[in-house]
Amino acid sequence: MDNDIVVQARLAAEKAGGYLTTELFDKYRDKDKTVTWDTYNRKHKIGFKEFLKIANIPSKDEFQLKENRTKAISNLKLLNVTQGYIDKQGYEKEGFSPSWDYISEHFGIENLAEVAKVNLKNRYLNIDSMISDLKQTIKRLGYIPTRKQYGDLKLKPSLSTIANNNMTWEVAMAKAEFNAKGAKTHDKVCNNERCYTQFTPVNDELFCDSCYKQIREEVIKKIQNYSLSDVRKMAIDLVLFGNSHQKLDEYRRL
Repeated sequence: MDNDIVVQARLAAEKAGGYLTTELFDKYRDKDKTVTWDTYNRKHKIGFKEFLKIANIPSKDEFQLKENRTKAISNLKLLNVTQGYIDKQGYEKEGFSPSWDYISEHFGIENLAEVAKVNLKNRYLNIDSMISDLKQTIKRLGYIPTRKQYGDLKLKPSLSTIANNNMTWEVAMAKAEFNAKGAKTHDKVCNNERCYTQFTPVNDELFCDSCYKQIREEVIKKIQNYSLSDVRKMAIDLVLFGNSHQKLDEYRRL
C-alpha cells in the first residue's frame, strides 16, 4: 500500500476527531495530495475497513467504543466516591452516559468494575477493599459502635457483606485496626484528620493523647503571633470552659 495515502488518512483522522469514515476521509483529505476514497478504491480494490486496519486508524464504532469505555470507567469511579459502591439504580439516577445496560452489554459490569477498582453493591473486589471501607466508615462515625448499632445505621460494608466474606464483626474490626470491645467503654476514634487511633475518653475528648500533645504544641506556637485582644479572649475562654479539646480545636483553626 502506498504510504502517502496512509499518512494523509491519519492526518484526516486527526482533523475528524480521531476516527474515519469514507465521508470524513473525503471531507478532511488534502485535496492536492489525495484522491477521493471511491477513486482510490476503484484502482486498488480494498475495503475501507481493511484499509483502516492496515493504517491503524479506528473506525467510528471502534472509536466510540473506546471513548464510551473511558467515560464509563470515570462514571463508575465517581459514583463509587459519592456512594461507596456502584449499582444500577444509583448509576441511572445520576443520568450517566453511556447507560448501565450499554456497559453491561459491551464490557460487562463486573469486568469494568474490576478495571475501575470500584465496589459493586454488597460485593467487593477483594477483602482488603472491604476492610478499607470499614475503616473509613468507622473513622467518619467517630466512635466504636456495637454490632447492633452498626447494623441499625445501615452503614457500608453491611454486616451481611462482612458475613458473606466469612468474617465475624470482631474479626473485621480487628483487621480494620479497631477493637470491637471498645463499644462497651464508649471508645472514640481520634478526630485528627489522618489519625485512626481508638481511645477511651474520660470526658468529652476529641483527640488521642498523641494528637492532643501535637495540637497543643501547634496552638502554643500560634499564640506567639496572637494580638492582645485574642490572648484576652483565650484567657476568658479558659476560665469559663477550661482547657477542653473542643476549645483547643477551635484555637488551632483560627
